[in-house]
Amino acid sequence: MADPRSSIADALEAGMVAGEAKSTGGLGDIPYAIVPEGAQLQSLEHLLPVPARTRAEPVFHTVEAFIAYVNRFKVDADDETATTAIFGDPERLTLHAVLDYHAPGAPAWRGHHARYTAPKSVEWTLWRSHSGKVHQQVDFAQLLEDNLVDIVNPPGADILECCRNLRAHKDVQFVSAIDTTTGSRQFTYNQEITGQASRRENLSMPKEFNLGIPVLLGGEAYAVVARLRFRIKEGQLVLWYDLYRPEYIERDAFKDVCERIKTETEIEVWLGAD
Repeated sequence: MADPRSSIADALEAGMVAGEAKSTGGLGDIPYAIVPEGAQLQSLEHLLPVPARTRAEPVFHTVEAFIAYVNRFKVDADDETATTAIFGDPERLTLHAVLDYHAPGAPAWRGHHARYTAPKSVEWTLWRSHSGKVHQQVDFAQLLEDNLVDIVNPPGADILECCRNLRAHKDVQFVSAIDTTTGSRQFTYNQEITGQASRRENLSMPKEFNLGIPVLLGGEAYAVVARLRFRIKEGQLVLWYDLYRPEYIERDAFKDVCERIKTETEIEVWLGAD
């Protein structure tokens, strides 16, 4: 009959041996130990002088920094074991580089990333936020006057004149509006003069104005059309503008950023998300 104490001793010895650190090429030369309790496989990579592979996910605030980082760490084009891929999301204006991406027939860990979100410019954010927002005459005049530098057509002097007229006629009773053949909109109002019969006069404004502003911070200026809208109710005139197809303009601006990244990194930008 076997001695139970011998069986226990053999088990303890086996556990001690199993618990010793091992090294195997099958795990990329990462030492490991099998812990007797629960027989778990434990990686000891954290004890190595350096990690076995790169794991990083920096976030950049400029496209220049993003490009420089990708160029520094991208996989060589001749490497058949991995590649570098860049994904762009035009809805979120984000770019995501995976420096150690799969190569055809060669899976990779995908642990090294770089991210960049293209920030919208101050000018674009302001004009986009006021698009479709109704303003009283004086407030609308103030908005145009404060951002006159962004308007490229009509000339600044014409816009200033419109602003002065809106302020000067804030208390008149507007009765109608028509579009003229010269491309302007003519508002008709009753001018009250003390001691005299009221008379009708006109105030003209452009039907639309063109902006020249960057959409993304640090980007090129885009031609943006703003169409003047109005409403007359009980003699009061309210004004606003609608930007023409702003979503398409944002997409074009983002596409330009993607083209720049493709040119300067020599890596295709895939529209989508990883």
